[in-house]
Amino acid sequence: KIQLAASSLIEEESRSSFRLSIGEILYQELSENKLEACLFEVANLLNTDITGVTNIEYAKIDLMAAEKARDISAFDKCSDYALKGISMLPSDKWDSHPDLAVKLYSLAAETEGF
Repeated sequence: KIQLAASSLIEEESRSSFRLSIGEILYQELSENKLEACLFEVANLLNTDITGVTNIEYAKIDLMAAEKARDISAFDKCSDYALKGISMLPSDKWDSHPDLAVKLYSLAAETEGF
């Protein structure tokens, strides 16, 4: 109820940037163990407003979330996280971040259609 009330106080246009800011703070401030515990929540917050965004760190978070989703057989979510991670890679991804690109594309292909 508190989250809903607080959310209602924020203008609709500002809500996505507010959620992104919360995700960035959590990503920067959480220890590795705590980040792992709430990985899906952080990834969802960071993926709030990703249109046209190139961010390797967020793509890595999406990779971690995709792998975790696959490990618990949440294949549709795995595909979603992998595709969002792919969308955040730069256009020269195969030259600048080949390992990350291969992992994200492989997960997306592996879980497509589930």
